Amino acid sequence: MKDTIKFFSIFGMGLLYVVLVLLSCFPGFLHPVLWVYFPVLGALMGAFPFYWIASRWQKFGVGTLLGVMLCLFCIITGEAQGVFSRLMMIMCGVIADIVRLCVGNSSKKGLYISYPFLAIGSSGWIIRLWTHPDWYYENAIEEMGTEYADTLATFSNPLCYLLLVFLTAASSCLGIWLASKALKKSSEKII
Repeated sequence: MKDTIKFFSIFGMGLLYVVLVLLSCFPGFLHPVLWVYFPVLGALMGAFPFYWIASRWQKFGVGTLLGVMLCLFCIITGEAQGVFSRLMMIMCGVIADIVRLCVGNSSKKGLYISYPFLAIGSSGWIIRLWTHPDWYYENAIEEMGTEYADTLATFSNPLCYLLLVFLTAASSCLGIWLASKALKKSSEKII
């Protein structure tokens, strides 16, 4: 019974992670820069469920689970376009788990160093902006109009992607720090 409750708690927090990453996308309807850099906000918000799960599940698999859940959500909703996009979400979760395993599954340092890899995986949602910019531009015209697509196209260069990766990693570290402060009482015995 206790394992069943733990499973559903972890699964529920995994769903919360997916919902928070999804919510970070919505400001993107206001302006293309908010769409391109939504993983930065998603990394900050998603740190809380990640920290909660990781503080209770100190074995390999937290990043993989969350990466797979995000990927499945994107597949179901038609957002994960292309194999590379899907693989990126999942592989970043696996890499996060490998890093956490190497640094220490039960250490805060492991969380700080591994979570950025998982958070960067959410950029797989929009990776086609850089890998297939013409396709992305045409779809943006259909969904948001030419003016939005023209502005969005200005971000389809490697420098903007590197900035996205850097900001997402920084935001994820801030998110883990905030989560550790906010969730300290609930996890102080665990980590």
